[in-house]
Amino acid sequence: MTNVFQRLAETFEHDVRQLFNRPSTQASSSNRTESHPIKALNQYIREAEQRTEHTKRWVDRQAELKAKLEKEHQEAQKMLVKRKEQFELALLTNEQDLIDYAKMEIDTYENRLHVVDASIQRAAEELIVLERKHEEMKHKVKDMKVRQLQLMSKENVVKAHRDMDQVIDESLHARPLASHEEMERYFDQPSVTQDVSEDLATSLEERLEQLSKKEETKPESRVE
Repeated sequence: MTNVFQRLAETFEHDVRQLFNRPSTQASSSNRTESHPIKALNQYIREAEQRTEHTKRWVDRQAELKAKLEKEHQEAQKMLVKRKEQFELALLTNEQDLIDYAKMEIDTYENRLHVVDASIQRAAEELIVLERKHEEMKHKVKDMKVRQLQLMSKENVVKAHRDMDQVIDESLHARPLASHEEMERYFDQPSVTQDVSEDLATSLEERLEQLSKKEETKPESRVE
């Protein structure tokens, strides 16, 4: 699982380096060329997140097994104390079969405790290793997301420069605006002068009409 994840991360880094090291003219030549690496990186991140979540169950499983071993240790310890007490009672009764049985049980539980102790220690060490590796995987995913943001920022800058350069280039090749003399000649034309006069007259007429309406609405003054 770790090797697969490592290969996934290495492929991710390779594609990021290829895109970041690509000349800007090449990067801005085609939208399709830009989008493919980003889609690939997004897919890498999704797969890495899924694998990281999947491996979490092995960490949880190891913790459960360690807890079960600790429970076995507690039970064995409890039975060892009980058998030792019974062994002392058997010695008082001088019944050899009970003495032999109690002694055998004591040896069994002591050996079991020794094995379980070693197993718990080993399980605890392995759990720490798994937890560290899982945390490392989560950090790798986080690093991928940071690189993803870097890539998105670079893509944004490339697109912005392309659009800005296009506007600048079009403005340089566009027909110049009319000169001052051309504008004066345009407004001196009779048709244009007439349109302006008509607009002005219309505006004045409206104002006069408004004055008339205001005068009509005034209340008549009282006669003293």
